[in-house]
Amino acid sequence: VFFFFNDTATTEIYTRSIVGSVRCVQETGTWDIIGMELEQFLGVKVDPKNLLTYFEQGKHKYGMSKDRLKEAIKYLDIKTDTLKLCLLTGLLLEVASKQKKGDPIAVEAFNTGSELLTRIQKENLNEFVLAALHDVYYNFSQVIVEHNINYTMGIKILKTSSLILSQNPAEMTPVHPQILKLCIAGKMYSLGLTLGQNEFTVFNPEITGVAGIDVMTYYYYLGYICTTLKLYDKAIEAFRLALSQPSYILHVCLLHAYQKYILVSMLAGKSAEIPKAANDIVKNFLPSLAKEYKSLYEAMITKDFEQLKLSIDKHKDVFLKDKNYNLVEQLPLRFMKTRVLEFTQTYMTLSFADLAEKLGIKEELSLIHI
Repeated sequence: VFFFFNDTATTEIYTRSIVGSVRCVQETGTWDIIGMELEQFLGVKVDPKNLLTYFEQGKHKYGMSKDRLKEAIKYLDIKTDTLKLCLLTGLLLEVASKQKKGDPIAVEAFNTGSELLTRIQKENLNEFVLAALHDVYYNFSQVIVEHNINYTMGIKILKTSSLILSQNPAEMTPVHPQILKLCIAGKMYSLGLTLGQNEFTVFNPEITGVAGIDVMTYYYYLGYICTTLKLYDKAIEAFRLALSQPSYILHVCLLHAYQKYILVSMLAGKSAEIPKAANDIVKNFLPSLAKEYKSLYEAMITKDFEQLKLSIDKHKDVFLKDKNYNLVEQLPLRFMKTRVLEFTQTYMTLSFADLAEKLGIKEELSLIHI
């Protein structure tokens, strides 16, 4: 039995669960403690599970208004209220994500949540704060993507947050994949490449809250950026790192990384075999989930041009849905260029007509273009 985790999002951006900053506390069994803290903070008896409703409505049955919320936030003691700070940040970002694009409520909630995020201090971090922050960072970047908010500003805030979690440039944090995510959404690929140059060698969940999904998505995003810039060797390396991460479920990010890994490997004339370091779940199930892409690869390695064209036509809708057709449509030309080089190295005196016949090309003009 295996689980395929399909976490959909706009422009292939992968996010954590909604209101994750609250749910992660629920899963730890600390609702009673959080409830008492919030009761003291808000001045009213509140069921934490219903907080989102209170904030969305702006004013709940106890008379807690947005103005009172802002006033309370202003006097938060960061040293003792860090967890509440994280929870409120997550709730405000969730409120923003539920509004229509450009809605004043979304902007107000996001700006308040962003201001709270910048007030987190390293010395106040503990396992519960890190758990809350993990999803806050995901939701923060997602709100920026959904509402097309200033990407540069978002990246700046996230870079500051990464330094709060760790000042070691070799240590990955949950913030790093979100920075690349914003670079992709904002089409700032060169910036993303520059920011993705770090070679991470330190992964410490207890210190930064980093998780396996962070490492996986980071290298997927880096591969995406390198593919866009046509740096295929770098892209292949990044996708291989994504596929090699330990995983007990098949996250959709793995599938998309594998799809692009196959296509980019074909364009670069490289092998698209699954890395040996990948776990058995990846090796056993990904190929069957990407069978349309495997059919392209098999046609390439068997040098069957007609089968390649048939596979492209047959599965065109799948490639379009996956937003990979721009890569797929480059494959026939790449195939023919490779075959032309092979034949011209073997038969130095072949005429265009003879070469076209051997390659199965009906018109010499097509060969001249290649």
